[in-house]
Amino acid sequence: MLTTTHFHNRFTDELGGTTLEMRIPQQLADSFYAPCEPEKVPKPRLLAWSNDAAASAGLPSLDDDPELRQTLADIFTGNTLLPGMNPVATVYGGHQFGHWAGQLGDGRAILLGETSGIELQLKGSGRTPFSRGSDGRAVLRSSVREYVCSEAMHHLGVPGTRALSLCSTGAEVVRDMFYDGHPRHETGAIVCRTAPSFLRFGHFEIFAARKQFECLRQLADFSIRHYFPDIHADREQSDSKTTYLRWFEAICHLTMDMIVHWSRVGFVHGVMNTDNMSILGLTIDYGPFGWQEDFDPVFTPNTSDREARYCFGNQPGVARWNLACLANALYPLIEDVPALTKVIEGAEQYLVAAMHSMRLGKLGFSPADQHSLAHSETTALLTDLDALMKTSKMDFTLFFSMLGESDVLEAKLPNPEAQNMLAERLSSAAYKPLDENTLQLWAGWFANYSRIHADLAGKSEEQGEGGRRAAILSSHNPVFIPRNYLLVSAFEALDEGDASILEDLMQASREPYRRFTAIDVYGKRPDWADNYPGAAALSCSS
Repeated sequence: MLTTTHFHNRFTDELGGTTLEMRIPQQLADSFYAPCEPEKVPKPRLLAWSNDAAASAGLPSLDDDPELRQTLADIFTGNTLLPGMNPVATVYGGHQFGHWAGQLGDGRAILLGETSGIELQLKGSGRTPFSRGSDGRAVLRSSVREYVCSEAMHHLGVPGTRALSLCSTGAEVVRDMFYDGHPRHETGAIVCRTAPSFLRFGHFEIFAARKQFECLRQLADFSIRHYFPDIHADREQSDSKTTYLRWFEAICHLTMDMIVHWSRVGFVHGVMNTDNMSILGLTIDYGPFGWQEDFDPVFTPNTSDREARYCFGNQPGVARWNLACLANALYPLIEDVPALTKVIEGAEQYLVAAMHSMRLGKLGFSPADQHSLAHSETTALLTDLDALMKTSKMDFTLFFSMLGESDVLEAKLPNPEAQNMLAERLSSAAYKPLDENTLQLWAGWFANYSRIHADLAGKSEEQGEGGRRAAILSSHNPVFIPRNYLLVSAFEALDEGDASILEDLMQASREPYRRFTAIDVYGKRPDWADNYPGAAALSCSS
């Protein structure tokens, strides 16, 4: 039962806060947080609950008990606080679209506390001292997106925060969805999201910018002590520089691992500001995110990102830039520019190798295969594929999941007698008609792809080579992603009281590498969604 769950808050127990007027925007002088209770809501209602996320936090599964459902709604909208919960809003800064933005902080998120090593944070729970004049609320539209995508990313194997609950508040919120002067009333909602820690790059940047170096050191030591135990265990007080460098290197590698996973599933974050970067390499703050559908490396789902700074192809470079910002913030603890630069350069090399290996994995090549292949050969295969996918406006997810199907595995598609089959299969995953010349180029690419696999199979002494390749393809390439048009459909139905689409999405999200024939969530983006608000691209508004 929730009443026996042990809630506490290491962040407030070990780091200093200050008492501020909870709802008035203001600068925080030299503290890490300000106590701030969620604002009460009139009619809390639980719309969705993740039993899986609940289990990881030591919380109960949801059953048919209406009393439990209402209790959960009251708690995870902030109307009720349980013993041990100590709600606070934390302060941080950040670089937004390449420019220092100064103090930011939890403007509509409130950390309730933690249990079983998992922090619980309400998003959309009202004003805080960092709301900067906004209402601190969230709407059902954005909350459905965050709830579904958080859980889908977890099951896709992408590091990220999770979503425990989705609740409506019974209160309307006014939003101008595209900042075009047309605000309207929308249904208010709150997501409870979970993570081992919500510490961001910006938590460190704010203290460095203010030259509050003792606060910077306290926060770094807190982070190492609780979230990097191996580094903490090896720590020597006489050599703090080495400890902080090892810690920064770990953050760099976690960040690059996250970027590799984003690229693997075709995810585009949309707002890679430093205040949206987790020190644990977790995907955080699901705002105007999107997915590679018709493949285009310069695609960004964020209509506010007019220069495409945060497009799909730029995400590795932006990660490096953000890590440099963090290095600048940590410099007072290390005071060694060459050492920090070396760590970042090492992380870049790590990313390049990991990205190349991941991309070959998406084509079914095992690590052993990759060692046997000439780098020039694999680079050409990948480069040609990128060009063809962009020219053909090929759906990223559908194409790669197609590689695991029997006719591709058995090299039937590129055969001369299978040209009609090739055209049919590729056209079903493309967002434009494919002309004869393009189909010939595809046939050539598949012939080369199949030849390389056949050569490897001929050299392999292992049994069941085809099954091994299929397993590699399956583990790298999901059949389901929560596309924006699906999330719009789920939100609009839920707003009318119909939870069936949301339930279908959650079923598919829990097993994104398996196709459920009873639900229809696996196709490419329909034509109607190209210009439908929120179905392809959207702004930061929520």
